[in-house]
Amino acid sequence: MRWKELNSSTKRYILYHTLSCPLLFSWYMVPYYLFKTGYDVFEIGVLYTIVNISSLPLTYLLGRYFSYRDVRKGLALIDFLGFISFILYFLARGDYAPLLIFSAMLVEEISSIFYPLYSAYEKAIYPSEKLKEIMEWHLRLPEIAVVLSYPFLGYFYTFICNETECILNGFLVFAFIEIFFIIFILKFFEPIILKQKISGDESFRLVKLPLSAIAYILYISGWIFIPSFTWINFILEKYKGNLFYIAIVESSISLASVTATYISKIFPEKKSFEAMIISIVLVIISLTLISISPSFLILVLLSYALRVGDALWFIYSKTWLYHSIEKRDATEVMATISSINRGIELVSPLFAGLLSQINPSLPFLTGLIFILSSIPLILKQFKWK
Repeated sequence: MRWKELNSSTKRYILYHTLSCPLLFSWYMVPYYLFKTGYDVFEIGVLYTIVNISSLPLTYLLGRYFSYRDVRKGLALIDFLGFISFILYFLARGDYAPLLIFSAMLVEEISSIFYPLYSAYEKAIYPSEKLKEIMEWHLRLPEIAVVLSYPFLGYFYTFICNETECILNGFLVFAFIEIFFIIFILKFFEPIILKQKISGDESFRLVKLPLSAIAYILYISGWIFIPSFTWINFILEKYKGNLFYIAIVESSISLASVTATYISKIFPEKKSFEAMIISIVLVIISLTLISISPSFLILVLLSYALRVGDALWFIYSKTWLYHSIEKRDATEVMATISSINRGIELVSPLFAGLLSQINPSLPFLTGLIFILSSIPLILKQFKWK
């Protein structure tokens, strides 16, 4: 499917994700800054755990709230909260630095409560008959943005401006960029009201998760136990690396995502089962080899292979998931999935930090166990609704 064949709402949404991708480098800047200022990996795990606890109960309730309100405004709110968190990171200096960092992380975590709205918006604007082709574009263009931007940012913060003050000033730049995205969403995104009315028993109806959602939860849980700060700790401890090393690994991962969008063309929808099995086997092999700490060059290559498998899984599993739920239930199902995963997130940073303190490779093995556990569910049943 060519870019020009996409409808305007889809193009604008994918363009938004593409342009905003460089801001996601902050996910690595924050833990790196914490390491640079004296925190150890276990302390960072504790900090992330405390932040996670504060927002868990709101996830499902907010999913229901935006089931019948303008989802577009929820997406704009995510970027507004991003603006607030970047400002707080920028101000994290002096005696109040720990409090401001915690506050920034808390605001960032609160914004993640609204992430199911992305999936709900996609479900609403992406034509179901062309979902696989659209998901390829959705994955491809943002990852190209990462490949182009991350090495530059990593090089800049390692070799040109490597003081912690530079990282803090970078957050201020990111904050002002967020303002642009808020305006972009409100001006160019299509208003989406997923439910006009809720009445009677429907307002209290529980959504039964399909098998595809359970498999999806288990697989995503594997990655939850390998948070970004454990990747950073792994590279710092095993390879004596820096932000440029981190950027190179992440760029190879994003390049693999672009590759996967073309590989996916080999497998038609009727071969989705085979594609999912091949992709998850590739993920398992790559994670296993990464856990033995190969040379940095091999790590980059294995990260590439890992992401090829993960991206193929993303393409086929999300298509499978979207086909198995009703449009009217999209927000509630995705919020329920997010809520379950957030329950795991309550303990995962603490657990991952503790494992990393023992051995930087252990979080990878833990994630591997969760990913392996999703295979029986996929083998048991694979069908399109």
